[in-house]
Amino acid sequence: MITERHIQDLHAAISRRDWHAVEVAANRLRDASEADNAAKDAAMKRWRSECERAQSQNVELAEQLSSLEADNAELNAEKQRMLNAMSDMSNTNKKLTARIKELEHALTEKRRDRIGDSEKGGAYLCRAENAEAKAEALEAKLAAANEIAQLVIQAEEDKSGDPNFYILMMQTAYDKARAMLGGKTS
Repeated sequence: MITERHIQDLHAAISRRDWHAVEVAANRLRDASEADNAAKDAAMKRWRSECERAQSQNVELAEQLSSLEADNAELNAEKQRMLNAMSDMSNTNKKLTARIKELEHALTEKRRDRIGDSEKGGAYLCRAENAEAKAEALEAKLAAANEIAQLVIQAEEDKSGDPNFYILMMQTAYDKARAMLGGKTS
């Protein structure tokens, strides 16, 4: 490191016109300057190396961020699809419940008619059995819809855990809903 002392020694030697002392002082000043330059070069190399490493890390982090954003978008789309399916199942469940009530009401009315109309008892009994079979089928569909709704609710409540479990539960619910509605499962 060049110090004030190096400069003073050179100045004093020049003032005395001691050329040997001037040469010695100049050599010390040159050596100190070269040492300073070497230290600065080493520091610059370290700084460049750190910059390159930081830049490399930034590229890796940007790639990871991009990948995570893509995964997040995919999961959000899957979640929205499942929520739409759940809404469809809820609407179907409401329609099935209303239809069961209609059939139960019709069955009750037919039974009342049967008591008053003994001649048509056999035909009425056949229609009543058909209505009961339809009511049982609708009740089975309602039970399946309730089971599907429970799967969706369980998946929504547990989605803070393993995302694969959430997706599996939602896919299972979706498949059951499609099967119940007569569609193909995926």
